[in-house]
Amino acid sequence: MAVSTQLPHLTDLVVHQILRFVPTKVAVRMMFVSKQWEGVWFLDPILDFDEGTGHYQHNHDQHEKFIKFVNNILKRYLEFCDQKQKHSAAKRFRLCMMSYLSGDAPSVDKWLSLLFERISVEELDISLLVRGVDKLLQGDLENYYSLSRKTLINAKSLTSLQLECVTIKHMDEYRSSLSPIKEAMVPSADLISKCLLPSFKTMSLKTVRFLDKGNQYDCHFDYAALFSLIWECPFIEYLSLTSCCFKNSGYRQYLCSSSLKFLEIDECNSPELTISEVVNLESFRLVSSSALEILALIKCANLKDVSIFAPRLQALELYGCHDVAVTVLNDVPDLCIINFEGYLKSEISLKNIENNFYAITIALLDKWDGELTTLKSIRDFLENLVRTAEELVLFIDDFKAIIFPESFRQTVNEDHLRSFSSEDLLNEDHLRTF
Repeated sequence: MAVSTQLPHLTDLVVHQILRFVPTKVAVRMMFVSKQWEGVWFLDPILDFDEGTGHYQHNHDQHEKFIKFVNNILKRYLEFCDQKQKHSAAKRFRLCMMSYLSGDAPSVDKWLSLLFERISVEELDISLLVRGVDKLLQGDLENYYSLSRKTLINAKSLTSLQLECVTIKHMDEYRSSLSPIKEAMVPSADLISKCLLPSFKTMSLKTVRFLDKGNQYDCHFDYAALFSLIWECPFIEYLSLTSCCFKNSGYRQYLCSSSLKFLEIDECNSPELTISEVVNLESFRLVSSSALEILALIKCANLKDVSIFAPRLQALELYGCHDVAVTVLNDVPDLCIINFEGYLKSEISLKNIENNFYAITIALLDKWDGELTTLKSIRDFLENLVRTAEELVLFIDDFKAIIFPESFRQTVNEDHLRSFSSEDLLNEDHLRTF
């Protein structure tokens, strides 16, 4: 009985769905079997090159074969587009090298130039692992691929960027890196058109180190480089930083954006971090097992949810974060300073922390007009935040906020609010003590 060797006929839509979920290497093999499959893949390709899926990583010759494979596929794709007189537009390009060598940099530069100039790629995922080096802090920096402004100059179509094990040079051409915080956070209309990544929405950086634009091999982190990169993305909404290197900066690390909504920082080794004027930020997640000592959130008016895991945290500062809910997930034995400016609707959860705070400063911005109806809110807020403190400074716009009726005083835990019974703190004639 004869056996048919022909592939069953499938619609282009079905073929496209199949090819979306297979690596580029497998898709290329399928193209040799059917002209239909070749045409469908070239019309809307997912360019996914992973050195770890084959045997490329085992020796230098196999690594060279992987480089040639990527070159050949990109060349064939562009030739197909030229033949069909079709504008090339690949939605996603992923490159994962398991044995990146410094000599591969020209090839990577060429591929990225093609992606941005000819292919108009939207999503870029680059992971360039160096063999024998587990962390970016180890080994010589010249072994790593360095992304520069020149590399991204034509990346106007890029909406998503994921980078792992690369260095990034300072990208700012329009503003001084010495005083980034003093300048406006929102780029003007004329500068938005000059920004590197005007279509950008999401960015994930893992094991990335930022370098001064003048010296690729400088072992010191440029404290303004991250700020300048974010400023080049005027519409970014999601940012994730994992194991990025800030250790040698010698400066507090600032992060500012007018568009960012979601921020996640995981095990980055900056001792001091300020999130300032990220006016649309809604959610912030931070994990720092050993590095972070000072965290400041300033003028993040829309921030609603903050989760912190930072055992070495010493100072927490919250200014102008109106309705934020902050949860500290772990015991923080060194936390001794808390500065807060905001409203009673904010929630600062320190339920598992039994620290003896050195100083707590609270500024409540609520207005009390007419009869007080928020006494319980004031009590609960202070009891949750003010446990034991050597020094408490309380700023309230209206003194009526702390004139508690006799019936209400009986509901207050005096141990938690004993600072308010000090004649030194409450020595004004119009203030009453418990």
